[in-house]
Amino acid sequence: MPEPVIEAMADYLRHHNANTHWHYPSSRETDVLIGEARQAVGGFLNASPDEVAFGLNMTTLTFHLARGLVRGWQAGDEIVVTELDHQGNVGPWEAIARDAGLALVRIPFRVEDGTLDLDRLVRAIGPRTRLVAVGWASNALGTVTDPMSGWPVTRPGPTGLSPSSMRFTRRPTCCPMSRPLAATTSAARPTSSMVRTWGSSMAERR
Repeated sequence: MPEPVIEAMADYLRHHNANTHWHYPSSRETDVLIGEARQAVGGFLNASPDEVAFGLNMTTLTFHLARGLVRGWQAGDEIVVTELDHQGNVGPWEAIARDAGLALVRIPFRVEDGTLDLDRLVRAIGPRTRLVAVGWASNALGTVTDPMSGWPVTRPGPTGLSPSSMRFTRRPTCCPMSRPLAATTSAARPTSSMVRTWGSSMAERR
């Protein structure tokens, strides 16, 4: 961890640590720090500070999101996940699908080059698709994927598009950002040995 981060955390714990939203100095200082952090992250992600949420980790946040979204879904509705994604963006959707009687559609990656088949991803989206969970970058292979590049923007989309570490919900089309990230499926090419190892791992899970 970078020294400035450690120093900032230590300074907060020594001088400002408090519960939020109370009328005493350290609580107000905590509210200001959280607000500034949301503004910084929002600027980085091209999002409003109100759209930024902090939690213990991405997996925990995804579980919270999944439990909230599933209240508006019905048995037989579909969630699309990919085999390139971190388990934190797959496991929560697996659990929700199992508990709520939803269909989980898995999109494999191309074993020959470690990239995601965007055409297959688009074909997997149907009238009962409620969420697509896809990551911009694979933590296992380093493959960079831009799901927006292959998405049919004129076709009605699911209720949510869920790239890892970012959650866009209740949008009618595929393009929730006014300034999409510049990335392509060929921007990062993992080595053949990495692809074979990850492919074997995914084959065992199937």
